[in-house]
Parts: sequence; C-alpha cells; structure tokens
Amino acid sequence: MPDTNVSDAYIIAERIRTVIAQPFILLDNVINKTVSIGVAEVHNSDLKDINLFVERADKCLYKAKNSGRNRVDVKLSLANELEDYIVGSKQMEEVTHTREGLYPVSSLREMDEDHILSRQSEVQSAM
Repeated sequence: MPDTNVSDAYIIAERIRTVIAQPFILLDNVINKTVSIGVAEVHNSDLKDINLFVERADKCLYKAKNSGRNRVDVKLSLANELEDYIVGSKQMEEVTHTREGLYPVSSLREMDEDHILSRQSEVQSAM
C-alpha cells in the first residue's frame, strides 16, 4: 500500500483479518475460517531488491502462523529496526549511568518510572 505507514498498514490488516474471521453459513453448516497476514515495511531505498521485501513479508506471515494463527505480524524496515535498537541502547545507557552497575531485567522494570520497557514490549507483542 503506497504512502501508508506501518501503523496504518497494521490497522488495515487487522480489519481484513477480523472480516475474514466472521463465520458464515453454507448449506446449513457454519463455516469458520482464519487468516494470518504478514506486513513488511519498505522504503524506496529497500526497493532495489523486491525479493528481499517479499521475503520479509513472508517471514512475518509464517511467524504469525507459528504464533497461533489468525493474527497479523509486522516487520519494520531495517532503518526503523536500527533506530529502535539505537534508542533502546541509549535508554539502557541512561539507566546504567543514573544507577551504578548492571541490573537484572526484573529490577529494570521496577526502576522504569516512565514505563519505557513496558511500552517497548507492547509494541513488540503487537508486531
């Protein structure tokens, strides 16, 4: 979907998934069906190799199927993945610098006053 950001594409894919999941009756039988959808984000710089884009979407599709089916899985562009990694690394540096030493993840969640870690896990679980 040209000119569509990944969040909007996810919403559209969820709407499609919801509509397809509606049961219907055929010859007095209730027909149930589900669909798994893979959404891959692509930028113009990524379009040099269309096979890479299709491979990303395909991986999302199989991840959705393997995670329980009837779901949407999203793959961000490499640029966004790197940005998320860098932002996450900076947040970890801030935690490490403001409090001495390294802490287990459970402790970090307790210290996470801005709920950054929970927001990141919500985004990851939605994708």
